[in-house]
Amino acid sequence: MVNGIFKRQKLEELLQHNWGDFLDHLQLMRRVLEDVRNTPFRELKQQNIPQRHVKFSVTKICALPSNFQQSDLGSAFQFEFWVEYTIPKDDGVVVGTNTYLLSLDGNLKLGECFGTHFKTENS
Repeated sequence: MVNGIFKRQKLEELLQHNWGDFLDHLQLMRRVLEDVRNTPFRELKQQNIPQRHVKFSVTKICALPSNFQQSDLGSAFQFEFWVEYTIPKDDGVVVGTNTYLLSLDGNLKLGECFGTHFKTENS
């Protein structure tokens, strides 16, 4: 057996730089918007808040180790990816990161949501 034949880090870098080629950005944006809407975030009131524009990007993709003892490799091999965003919510803006697990059969599962809901002091 040849050691080091698979360059996992290079695969992760390729996937991160080309995520728009294999993930539907509209479906992903819809999913992130729903998850942000349904998640309570820590609130921070201040005079100036980030602009109320939707911005998001996939900033990290990790290939997770597979369990080859499972009969269906499609559901055993997964990727974790991070979506960083700025999204308007209610009367403020949420700046944060969501982690997702994606299996090769297309199943997408929310991992965690991290972020802050910025609101203006006079709201």
